[in-house]
Amino acid sequence: MLNKHLNKSPLILVLFSGILLSHYCSGQLSEKPLQAFTLSGKLVNIKDVDYININYKVDEVTYSENAYIKNGKYFFRGEITSPQEISLRMFFKNKTNENTSDENSIPQKIKYVNLFIQPGNMQVASVDSFSNLTVSGAKWNDDYFEYKKISDTYSQLVLDLSKDFPEYGEGLTQERRMEFQKRNLEMQDYVKGKLYDPFIRSYANSPIALLALKHVSIIEKNPEKINEYIQLIPEEYRDSEDGRFIANKITGLRNTQIGNTAIGFSLPDSTQKLISLSEFRGKYLLLDFTKSPSGCPPCKEELPFLSAAYTKYMEKGFEILSIDLVTKKYLNVSLKDFKRYKEIIWPVVFDFIDDGMGNMVFTKYGVQSTPTMFLLDPEGKIIAKEWELRGSTLDKTLSKFIQ
Repeated sequence: MLNKHLNKSPLILVLFSGILLSHYCSGQLSEKPLQAFTLSGKLVNIKDVDYININYKVDEVTYSENAYIKNGKYFFRGEITSPQEISLRMFFKNKTNENTSDENSIPQKIKYVNLFIQPGNMQVASVDSFSNLTVSGAKWNDDYFEYKKISDTYSQLVLDLSKDFPEYGEGLTQERRMEFQKRNLEMQDYVKGKLYDPFIRSYANSPIALLALKHVSIIEKNPEKINEYIQLIPEEYRDSEDGRFIANKITGLRNTQIGNTAIGFSLPDSTQKLISLSEFRGKYLLLDFTKSPSGCPPCKEELPFLSAAYTKYMEKGFEILSIDLVTKKYLNVSLKDFKRYKEIIWPVVFDFIDDGMGNMVFTKYGVQSTPTMFLLDPEGKIIAKEWELRGSTLDKTLSKFIQ
């Protein structure tokens, strides 16, 4: 049994190298049988709560359920194939004013807590505040709360960096951009080496190690390092959605090593015309994995450099192909946003999350944040990638190859 003060919001997964893309479905189904879980909750000295919401996954399907509060108690029952991280959300009855910082006051709309659920019966009690939890009947939550210390430290480092670069996404000077890149990479090296590495090695026999590896794999660019970690984790935990996410990540990173031939694809443009990678053979091609600029400040930050490079090198056999990750439901929203930016005169195609992670071009290229860029030579081989193609460094890199 344990008592922990948890963060009041879900784990922050935003790095200033780009917008992170960490919650794709794997595109594969588990062969594990469904196992029942129950979660019995109790609220003590927390008033005027309407209901609690839970979201959990079974293969590619997310289940969302509400449990209304009765005499300070709530109850969930469901089935899962493997242990997983979830969020419980508390909704208050009065939602007229969401700006109060007092969790126990009626106007506060929603509060979050994170848990790690597993098959079996769990009991959760929140005393005085939703985030002051006591959990029992959950074998792995001790490990999970230890991991939360690591992830919270990581989140704080990201926030501290953002405070030092408040203008990020709105136009950094070249000097500030170089300073930011240096500090961001130093922070990532610290996070990987001093926080996640010892945790994964110490907790390798726990499913929480797999969750930690999923998160750090987003900034770890060495596929063999990720593979080294995952081999430490028992097979029974690797056969899960998080395990398949990591396996796809390893494959994607291996696919995009310098010197490899880029994997072919065909994706629709704004008119539904399919554009194939093979159409660009014979030219230098910058693959720009992106999001619509208004929703991705780092992507917007790169537009002036992309536009300048396109103008300078287009008559010398240089092309850009932007690939936007989007759901079919919001395709029109994304299209309208791209049209707002008149400097985007190169083709834009769309990769659909709806098709499942295993089928996405983003997955095949190991892309976990936007923007991510790859430069292909006229034979379709990868000759440069990522930070070599960001900001003013893009022109320096292109000048090495295009005379």
